[in-house]
Amino acid sequence: MKSTLPSLLTGLLIAALLPAASCAEPAQPAAGTVAGTARAATQPADLAALLANGLALRVAVDDNHAAAAGVPCADLGADGAACATGRLFLQNRGHQPIADGGWKLYLHSIRRLLRIDRPGFALRRLTGDLYELTPQPGSVRLAPGERIALPFVAEYWMRRYSDAIPRPYVVVDGAPPAVLRYNDTDDELRYVESLPADAQNNSTGNAPPVAARPDARRALPSVKREQPLPGALDLRGVELALPELPDAQVAALR
Repeated sequence: MKSTLPSLLTGLLIAALLPAASCAEPAQPAAGTVAGTARAATQPADLAALLANGLALRVAVDDNHAAAAGVPCADLGADGAACATGRLFLQNRGHQPIADGGWKLYLHSIRRLLRIDRPGFALRRLTGDLYELTPQPGSVRLAPGERIALPFVAEYWMRRYSDAIPRPYVVVDGAPPAVLRYNDTDDELRYVESLPADAQNNSTGNAPPVAARPDARRALPSVKREQPLPGALDLRGVELALPELPDAQVAALR
């Protein structure tokens, strides 16, 4: 009986502790949830870094006389019905895939962008030369080395490399803006893919200088008859002929 009583008490104690232990177990996933939240908090920064280091934006201008090619420049609101067509290229120059979702691209254009002719992208002018380009779900799937073209219509024309502005940047929800590293340069050939033939060389400011042609020396006014005379001539001062001014004012001028 003495040996049975301690065993019975031990069994009752274990039975009482088991429900408490089972109630304490669900608290463990809470730690996992916190860790998952911490990982999620770093995701926007990781995505911003991925885009900034891997995404590149290049510009190709195809036609500076798009109205003559049938583009409805006037209907799009172009001043003087003058517009140009070209393409924006989004290229993955990194080592990881790039997809849409949770980010927007902000770019500059000194020419007013009138339209983007690719489904799945929304273009919005914010202020001045700043535009917001938002990829819709399913519109961007870029493996390393791949790129997609976004045809556009811009007001007026783009004749020089300097008409394209560098340093577009991405904004990811929950992360600071990040400039695209590939476009963070003043080397225009890095982000301007092409211009219409001779547009750069024939634009104002790039025309070759006109060779100076010396004119034959001649006296002004022209000499009708020349007659050399002996002696020296001493010329001094200026003879003022101001008949309409009072003598006091003429004297002041002298």
